[in-house]
Amino acid sequence: MSSRYLVGFALLILMSSCGGYVGKFARHGVPDVYDYQIFNKATLVAPENHFEFKQIPNFTLPPADLWACGEKPEYKLAAGYNPEQFLDESGTLALIVIRRDTVLYEYYSNGHSRESVSTVFSVTKAFLSTLVGIAIDEGKIKGIDQPVSDFIPSFAKKGLADITIGHLLQMTSGIKFGDHDNLVKLGYLYYTSNQKSFLKGLKLKYEPGTHFSYSSLSSLILGFCLQEATGVAVADYMQKKIWTPLGMENNGYFALDREGGMAKTYGGMAASAIDLAKLGRLFLNNGNWNGQQIVPTCWTSACRTRTENEGKAWNYSNHWWLDTYGGIVSAENKNDFFAGGFRGQVVYVNPEDSTIIVRLGTSEEDIRWGVTISKLGMLPLGPDGDEFMELGDDVFASLNGNYRNKKKDRSLKVRFDKGKLMVEDLFTEGPIELVKDGMYSYVNIERNVKLIVNYSKHHVQGLILENAGEETFFSKFEIEDGQ
Repeated sequence: MSSRYLVGFALLILMSSCGGYVGKFARHGVPDVYDYQIFNKATLVAPENHFEFKQIPNFTLPPADLWACGEKPEYKLAAGYNPEQFLDESGTLALIVIRRDTVLYEYYSNGHSRESVSTVFSVTKAFLSTLVGIAIDEGKIKGIDQPVSDFIPSFAKKGLADITIGHLLQMTSGIKFGDHDNLVKLGYLYYTSNQKSFLKGLKLKYEPGTHFSYSSLSSLILGFCLQEATGVAVADYMQKKIWTPLGMENNGYFALDREGGMAKTYGGMAASAIDLAKLGRLFLNNGNWNGQQIVPTCWTSACRTRTENEGKAWNYSNHWWLDTYGGIVSAENKNDFFAGGFRGQVVYVNPEDSTIIVRLGTSEEDIRWGVTISKLGMLPLGPDGDEFMELGDDVFASLNGNYRNKKKDRSLKVRFDKGKLMVEDLFTEGPIELVKDGMYSYVNIERNVKLIVNYSKHHVQGLILENAGEETFFSKFEIEDGQ
């Protein structure tokens, strides 16, 4: 959710005539990462024995200009921009980089610490989805095709009978309530003391299973279904199935709409960064936690499956986001994914290289945090990678040759000469001259083109071409005779 969205949210709330909601907004303002303190809440108690990642002294992060991606194509940081300065200025509270169960980098800013807890907004949805997967495995929910009306009988009477658990998970329920459609209603949902009232008067905008429309209301409905299926409060189920088994280090919280009421299952969780990383670890290991299968493997796989079947969005599955940085070898086979929340909360997971990255913050600052964090994750960091170092001319000279992206049917010709890279897109006229602007990158500012060397394990793995906000990976190939 961008800062522009925040302003719209604020104005529409203030313009509404519903005094109760305006009063709450006047007291508390636009949703904030410490809002768990203003709501009634259930406590998720840290167990006596908590899980600890291995730790090494902080690894030096690459300069921020190599991985920070803005909302606008022209967004650019100065070459060599200090990563800690970037984190401070961007409203970041915490950044943790973990690879192979080892914390490589842990940084806190703006008054945050390892013990600090903050609201993670829609990252809550990933926890909710995990609980649904567990409930299905336990037989409490029959499967993703089970009708919502089995848990909320009124759905059978309102023309909503075809909506299933799967539709709620994929945001394809068709219910007329999208987060970006009506900011006033979204504000009501956030501040209401009676979330159940939102189950009344629902109408369909689309036939279920035909259109993707991101809706926090779908997650709230899913939370009601989970509570009915398990017979216990969502926070209690979370405590038993996730918080205690994963050995969380700090207490967490689940905001409720009123004392003893319903959890805000679409965005009311609060947790510390190090404990959020444990959800990442659970999915990194396909639902297994130190030998105990917490979540079925089929569920964790489904959460990173890209498809547009049955109205689904290719970049969203089971309350996880899949639109990560595109500059890798086989985009169609990408396995990385992340849970994302308002103000740039991110829990990123890449099973390919056992990487988990958590970012918490107070603002987004026009930064695409999901893409930014996943791009950071693909750079050579820590064990089994290379120490971050300046690449020599010999490495750049080895780039000479022809490159191809088969999926996009696009080719490049690259030539390194006297400190400059000459890049020719075989589908355009003439070569482009790029000059070095970072340890791993060359740029032509006028043409808005940047070439990043994907260098890891002491080898050039390929080239990433960034142009007008689009990233394309190219691997080297030899031109055969007659080609």
